Amino acid sequence: MNRSTMSRSTMSRARFLAAAAAGALAVALVPAGPAQAAPAAAARPAALPDRIDLPVGWQPEGITSAGSRFWSGSLAGGGLLAGDLRTGRTKVVLPGKPGLTIVGLYYAERSGLVWAAGADGATSTVWAIDGRTGAVKAAVPVALDPAGFLNDLVATRTDVWVTESFSNRLVRIPLNRHGLPKGKVSVLPIPAPVPTTGQFKANGVRALSDGSLVLNHSGAGGLWRYDPKRAKVTEIKVKGAPAIVSGDGLDLRGNTLYNVRGSGGQDVTVVKLAKKHGRWSGTVKGVLASTDVDVPTTGTLAKGSFWVVNARFGNPSPATASFWVTRLDLLDD
Repeated sequence: MNRSTMSRSTMSRARFLAAAAAGALAVALVPAGPAQAAPAAAARPAALPDRIDLPVGWQPEGITSAGSRFWSGSLAGGGLLAGDLRTGRTKVVLPGKPGLTIVGLYYAERSGLVWAAGADGATSTVWAIDGRTGAVKAAVPVALDPAGFLNDLVATRTDVWVTESFSNRLVRIPLNRHGLPKGKVSVLPIPAPVPTTGQFKANGVRALSDGSLVLNHSGAGGLWRYDPKRAKVTEIKVKGAPAIVSGDGLDLRGNTLYNVRGSGGQDVTVVKLAKKHGRWSGTVKGVLASTDVDVPTTGTLAKGSFWVVNARFGNPSPATASFWVTRLDLLDD
């Protein structure tokens, strides 16, 4: 049975985040549930589960991957877990604690670090975490005035960029040659024409091939390009249907952009980006969907599939609810 489509409302998410900060989780190694029957299509990756169970009450928001290994953080003080997309088994690698909130995640291949954005109690924080051991290599407090919500992030060779979604800001953390933080953290406004609609504004972020950033917008929709050199924003015009009316996590491989819940529904909008005469544009190629998703927040492309975590915002009992990762088939070329 299809779950009803649910928007990422300010009320439900604000209530969820307040409840998430109340306590920590104690979690153990979790085996995957039974894999669903494989469809007949030959394109389906062999021996991959359609669903990977996370610990009860995990309350995920972010996911990132490298090869068959993936990581997911907890909004409810649970820490960070690592899992295997082939076997579906997961294990907590960074223990949680009360008040710890991990939101966006990004794996940096150059350094082997998993970057995480969130908060340690009342302090907005970005962590650099060893993707193999879970050891924290750096914890960067971010002073926000007014207070905000660190959301998604991306690591380039020179910087980590983090969206602050309440006030349309970007946090810039410079990196040294080893891919670790150095120097002063900057908090930069995202200028017009990025809209100021909604409580959650600029959300997902990824790095384009020319060194600029692509952003989506939860409240107003659309795609936007931020040029760090000029601190200038231009809209990325998108053709095709469905229209980009919202957005949560982003993933970008080559010029194919995956916009989680870009249609405002329970799906992932796939957009092909192109650059011509110095300007970026996009064309919607279709959507990835499954009846197994329940408010997917972010996703990662891995092992020939797209994997989304289900945050299940609005669930009346998140501390005792089930949470999982859903595998989505890619579009045919």
